[in-house]
Amino acid sequence: ADAETADTEARQRRAAAPERGPLERVRSDHAELAAALTSRPRAEQAHARARAVYDDAVTAAAAAAGALEDARATRERAVTDLAAAREETQRLAGERACLAQLRVPAGLEDLDGRRRAAEHELAAADQALGDADQADTDIRAQRSAAPERGPLERARENYEALASTQRALGRAEEKHTAAIREREAASTAAEYAQGRLRQARVRHDHQSRADLAAALRPSLTVGQPCPVCDHTVTALPPPRPAADLTSAQAAVAEAEDALERARRAEADTLAAEREHAGEHAWRLAEADRLRAALAGAPPSPAAVSEALVSLDSLAATEQRVAATLRDARRRRDEAASAVDALRREAAAAQSALWQAREPLAPLGAPPVAGPVTGPAAGDVLAGWRELCAWAQREAAARDTALADARVTAAQAAEAMRSTQHAFDQAERAAADRRAEETAAARAEQRSRSELDALDQRIERLQAALASAPSDAEAHAALNRLDALDDAIRRADTELRAARNARSAADARLAGVGREIAAAWEALYAARDPLVALGAPAVTGDDLLGAWTGLGRWVISAIAQRDAELPAAQAEAAAARQERDAAERRLADDLAAHGVSVRADRPLAEGVPAALAEALAGARAQRERIIERHQQAGQLRVQRAEAESAQQVAKMLGQLLRSDNFPRWLVASALDVLVADASESLSELSGGQFELAHEDGEFLVVDHTDADARRPVKTLSGGETFQTSLALALALSAQLSALAAQGAARLDSIFLDEGFGTLDEATLDVVAGTLENLANRGGRMVGVITHVPALAERVPVRFSVTRDQRSASVIREGS
Repeated sequence: ADAETADTEARQRRAAAPERGPLERVRSDHAELAAALTSRPRAEQAHARARAVYDDAVTAAAAAAGALEDARATRERAVTDLAAAREETQRLAGERACLAQLRVPAGLEDLDGRRRAAEHELAAADQALGDADQADTDIRAQRSAAPERGPLERARENYEALASTQRALGRAEEKHTAAIREREAASTAAEYAQGRLRQARVRHDHQSRADLAAALRPSLTVGQPCPVCDHTVTALPPPRPAADLTSAQAAVAEAEDALERARRAEADTLAAEREHAGEHAWRLAEADRLRAALAGAPPSPAAVSEALVSLDSLAATEQRVAATLRDARRRRDEAASAVDALRREAAAAQSALWQAREPLAPLGAPPVAGPVTGPAAGDVLAGWRELCAWAQREAAARDTALADARVTAAQAAEAMRSTQHAFDQAERAAADRRAEETAAARAEQRSRSELDALDQRIERLQAALASAPSDAEAHAALNRLDALDDAIRRADTELRAARNARSAADARLAGVGREIAAAWEALYAARDPLVALGAPAVTGDDLLGAWTGLGRWVISAIAQRDAELPAAQAEAAAARQERDAAERRLADDLAAHGVSVRADRPLAEGVPAALAEALAGARAQRERIIERHQQAGQLRVQRAEAESAQQVAKMLGQLLRSDNFPRWLVASALDVLVADASESLSELSGGQFELAHEDGEFLVVDHTDADARRPVKTLSGGETFQTSLALALALSAQLSALAAQGAARLDSIFLDEGFGTLDEATLDVVAGTLENLANRGGRMVGVITHVPALAERVPVRFSVTRDQRSASVIREGS
């Protein structure tokens, strides 16, 4: 425990100490800051020397620049004159070249025809695309209207499974029929074997009696009693041959074996019949399931295959139409691209005309249309031709002026060469001074940059170390971390050694504990038999003291019992005398209660048997009493049933009286009527209402209002119509059911209006109910209505129209 505490404390001290990484970074920053502060004075001196050199270079460069400016002014004047002469020459040469190279673009002559042909091709492609798009829309509509492939494939699988099941059903039925025949044959064989066994037993009994008679005849004497029946023998029976009992017994055994074999065969055939019956029932159920699964499928496998082939054909057509549509779109895109290209070509020619004329506008070029409102290709061609004719005329005029301009330019060039020589000398001197100035500036900038970088690094390090410990503190903290790590390693080593020592001590302690436990068990084993004699309790953990105390008690107990033994013997003699007197009293009590005890056995041994016999008699009497009590209960039940039957008979007698029977019959019919109408009303109202009656009044049960019961007059118009329709339907059904044989039956029902009070949802429910009623068969349902939505759902309609003079009826059918 001390080692674990020391290890935990060492680890806690290490966890509370700072991390090693930040301390090492602090020491590195202190070293870098010291180096930067040492090198800063040298950087300042280098920057001062570079600054002085730069100032001298600036003064020399300024003087050289003044001389250069004077030479430049002189040269500029010569340059201006030469430039003016050359500019005039170049202007004239450029204008002449620009005018001379102007030509009509190639291909412009047939551009208009190509554009019209491309537009005609685009119109044809648009028409083809529209036709293909319509065909694609039609085929998609047909595909949407077609049935799904999955149900058809499942129907084909179900038809195949049904055919296989029906074939298997035929085989199972044949096997079942054969099994029935085999079972019937086995039953017949078993009955035949049973008859043979009876005959064999009869023959065996007859042979046995004959053998007994033959064995009895020698012992019979005329005039003496028969040893079997004690009747006097009047005459001896004739002698009989010896009976063949062995053959009779063998025949019985053979018949029993045959019967056993026949019964086993019958059991086998019965099991086979049940097995085939189960298979036949399963095949029937499987066929019914497949027929149910094919309820909404096409009527035959051929129809399913035809539908699938139609789907395949429709899919192939859809792929062909899709390919045609893609090809039409591609051709339309190509035609549109061709039209756009020709239009861009015309626009490019128009734009090129505008661009060609734009630099010639200062020369007096004739005006042309702009690129935004470009003319047709024919107008562009005319503009190009007009502009090219003007350019040829202007080029001839500039050839004459160009010769004069070239002479003037040669004179200005000679003056320019002399001034240029003086300028070049001044420029070289200025360039040398500027180079010196630039070198001095770069040296000054480098020294200043180095000084600024050094200052920034010093500032950064000072900011980083502002809140950090000093170098000595960081060094001391690192030393403390090393010491803490050493302490943890030592504590861990001591902890492992302590754990090893504790394991060894635990092993030794366990061995000693087992020895002590064995000694305690021996103590308890010696004391437990003496507890009844008053042995002292074992308290405390002193094993030796407990053994010593138990030994002293044993010695004192032996001495005490030696002293008490004479008195105990005298008490035993007195107890025997008292026992004899008690046995005599017990015998008198048993005799008084009618319990007899055998005299040949001691009273203590005979009393339990006598009491058991008396108890058995008492239990028999109790069972007889319970049986009589049950008989009394059955009699009470029979009396209650008789009383109930008497009450029913009395009630029927009252109800069947001439003044009560019609009332009872009407009440019963009304109960049935309300029950049927309640079912129809619940269906019509979506489960909201049910119908009931009380004291001759109709009530509705509103399930949306906590099953509240309210009069029918509180219903709305549509709800009242639903209730009336439910009663009418129930009444028509009851009249048909209650009609006597040969009496008129109510085979039709007409509903006259009331549908206008219903909303669309309720009207749909009512119409569905009427359709279901008509589909049940056996009853015609007629509807008289002005509501078109309901009239359209009637399969056979008679439309009644009238004018001022007459009316007409027209039969309609959907």
